Amino acid sequence: MGIELYLDLLSPPCRSVYIFVKKNNIPFTFKQMEVLKGKGRS
Repeated sequence: MGIELYLDLLSPPCRSVYIFVKKNNIPFTFKQMEVLKGKGRS
């Protein structure tokens, strides 16, 4: 079981978290967030 990451890859901090977990082989489930489309407000 891994962690769930809710990320918007347009955001530099989110991209750095994504790269970190990929490079360190940390199990995770990627959930795409589209903040510019207002999907982070629900």
